[in-house]
Amino acid sequence: MTSIAAGLLVLLFRLLRNLNPDRTAEIAAGLMRGVGRFLPGHRVARANLQAAFEDKTQPEIEQILKGMWDNVGRLMMEYAVLDKLWDYTPTVSSVPRIALSSTFVETIKGLQRTSGPALFFGAHLANWELLPIVSAVFGVKPAMLFRPPGPNPVANEIVRLRSKVGGCLIDARSGAALQLRSALRHGLFVGMLVDQHSVGGIEVTFFNRSCMVNSTLARLARQFDCPVFGGRAIRIAGGRYRLEFTRALELPRDQHGKIEIAGTMQFVTSIVEQWIREHPEQWLWMYRRWR
Repeated sequence: MTSIAAGLLVLLFRLLRNLNPDRTAEIAAGLMRGVGRFLPGHRVARANLQAAFEDKTQPEIEQILKGMWDNVGRLMMEYAVLDKLWDYTPTVSSVPRIALSSTFVETIKGLQRTSGPALFFGAHLANWELLPIVSAVFGVKPAMLFRPPGPNPVANEIVRLRSKVGGCLIDARSGAALQLRSALRHGLFVGMLVDQHSVGGIEVTFFNRSCMVNSTLARLARQFDCPVFGGRAIRIAGGRYRLEFTRALELPRDQHGKIEIAGTMQFVTSIVEQWIREHPEQWLWMYRRWR
């Protein structure tokens, strides 16, 4: 993407903040459903789906692909209004945009009573940005591992929007390990996404195929022996979402009682796989997860 295109995208983000978010999301979703099949990632996404779901028919695969592009379109528009998506007010009787599961509320209340540390993992499902945003509303402000998109103007705009809703971002490109350990030592809550290919990672099985995953989550859990939670956002009818946390996971341990690195990452990856199986159209299939 050229600097001119990046500047235009940033301008578009700012213009969208003055429009109706539901209407613009519908328009963007319809646009992406139409043009997505012509984009380079579409072929990769189809191949991934066919390999992951050998029992699905071609029409079923195409329906998932259409849903994936619908989700991508909505997500693009939602980035412009991240700080406006949480609309719950206790004194208003209307249904809020974001529903919270009982385990989400239970986990948040537990974290409000503790000083941490704790670890959270998620995946590129629906709008994954909502979990740290809503958690911050309740005073649980996580430090999120963040890989900025290029080029810099786009990354800077996303960081600016994210900074308005609490928490902090840790750049995954340099010095991230030291910052993550520092955050945990200070009793903070640290979150990261664990569903993409990682050069130099460890091998796990994902949809019955081997792939490489970053082991940072497990290594931090082993070092600090702190609670680990999974979290996801789910798109539901009416332009709404439901947020869920798992309860603290019982991670596999070795004969000395230490958390196992490989076993933990396989456990976490299996949870992510189950989430994707439940809502395959809400995951980003266009990435080369298996190599």
